[in-house]
Amino acid sequence: MRLLLQHEILFGYIMFHERSRVHKIEDEITETREANQTINAAHRHITILVTLGESAITWNEEGFQKYQLR
Repeated sequence: MRLLLQHEILFGYIMFHERSRVHKIEDEITETREANQTINAAHRHITILVTLGESAITWNEEGFQKYQLR
């Protein structure tokens, strides 16, 4: 019976340790996803501004004001 209890304690410790590792990995995945979303949003905004800026030569006053608002 004593050996069985030691096995149960060891198994419980291993499960606790593994749950802790899984939680840490999930937190890192969430952090990575959030960083990726931020990078994608910044890239999207830069692309829009660059696309608008490429046509700056043909702008009139109204087009210039729209660009400034972005």
